[in-house]
Amino acid sequence: MLKKFLYSFYALSLIVMLLGMDDVYAQNNNNDMNNQVADNADDDNDWGWIGLLGLAGLLGLRRRDDRRD
Repeated sequence: MLKKFLYSFYALSLIVMLLGMDDVYAQNNNNDMNNQVADNADDDNDWGWIGLLGLAGLLGLRRRDDRRD
């Protein structure tokens, strides 16, 4: 019962998040000065690969199915 409720809640919250995104873009007045200023301090380094390595490192922590029925 609880598992069905949680699946329904997660599905409903995902739908609400996806449908609620239209209002965010409607308020954009093409003033992206904050984005330009925030992106200038990266010294041309792409740090996204560190996150990918971290996710790859988590693969070793997954649970093994050792049950034999």
